[in-house]
Amino acid sequence: MLEVGTGVREMAGEAVSGDQAGYWYLAHGDLLACLVDGLGHGESAFQAANQCLATVEQIHTHPISEILQVCNEELRNTRGVAIGLALIQPENNQLKYCGVGNIRATITGHHLRKLVSIGGILGCEPKVQRPILTVPFEIGKDSFVLCSDGMSADMPHSMYQCKPLYPNLNTLIDELLCQWASINDDASMMIVR
Repeated sequence: MLEVGTGVREMAGEAVSGDQAGYWYLAHGDLLACLVDGLGHGESAFQAANQCLATVEQIHTHPISEILQVCNEELRNTRGVAIGLALIQPENNQLKYCGVGNIRATITGHHLRKLVSIGGILGCEPKVQRPILTVPFEIGKDSFVLCSDGMSADMPHSMYQCKPLYPNLNTLIDELLCQWASINDDASMMIVR
């Protein structure tokens, strides 16, 4: 079974974070992973992110493209979000990914692979027509990492692979948030391995 760790930190001076994370185990050992960054920070960003996750929760068994379309419609009354959405399929040794906005997605393991998120704001788009990337992903050999823009892009990719020092992913993510999260923005991170 895939192991998942998540961590979220609010911007300095805020009571809540506009970054949120969720994941759902599906049939055949598949996993749907979602990282959401509500635009801005504070209560309005928090509400937008939570509304997005609630929508994904309701339809998490649907195809990624459909989930994005429904979220785009459901979020029209909010300030909108950036989103990274991935379906990991261990039986097929593959990962399907689509990102809208400034979410960074990376696969580390045998090879470093950065997955592209396309610009935009979910909830503000006329239509969400983004390519779904399909890439190899091997359980036990690869890790999948999602980060919001509140995490420094200078964080070394080797930090994701610190299994001997941090066998628990949440402990590793907590440490990475302490070292690499901006105090001027909400920050979030998810690791799947």
